[in-house]
Amino acid sequence: MRRCLVTFALTIVAIVATVVPSVSDLLIDRLDAFAIHQPWRLFTGHFVHASATHLIFDLMLFVPLLAILERRHGSWVALGTTLFLGLGVALGIRVLHTGWTTYAGLSGVVYGLIPVALLLTARLSRLSILVVIAVTVKTGLECLGDGWLVSSASLSELFEVRYLAGSHLAGLAVGLGIVVIHRTCRTAALPEISPSPNDAG
Repeated sequence: MRRCLVTFALTIVAIVATVVPSVSDLLIDRLDAFAIHQPWRLFTGHFVHASATHLIFDLMLFVPLLAILERRHGSWVALGTTLFLGLGVALGIRVLHTGWTTYAGLSGVVYGLIPVALLLTARLSRLSILVVIAVTVKTGLECLGDGWLVSSASLSELFEVRYLAGSHLAGLAVGLGIVVIHRTCRTAALPEISPSPNDAG
């Protein structure tokens, strides 16, 4: 069984980035990250959280989902996927939202990990497909209205941070894109088996 070294390391990064103010200031994503020549913030901002509650809620899903991905596909895939999702979310909120100056939290990455962790398997289960469909519907309703199960104002108050629904949409879109590309390439790479003269139909 593969050890989840990347999952463990990124969890520690998230904890340190949240509880140590000097690290938070260095890593948090800023709208002007390109202007101040600090592009790493697009990747690292997701590990900073506005409160302990915000951190705990994100890690409750981030840790098991990333662990599933790392055990199935290895540490490099887990790390690369996390960074790619982080970049996709950072770019997505810049397109979908205005009026923000800093961004923090792993929830957008988590939304991307849901389809990646659940659907990149040899055999798709009905439960995994239903979960991804439910999350997709939830995300769409969040973006169309003011939250869904919980209002965006309530989420902002709970986590002590402004809620940006576009982060979830961006993460989910990138995650689904990874799944589609992976499964398409995998199917295309399978050799065609032609029946031999002795095969019976």
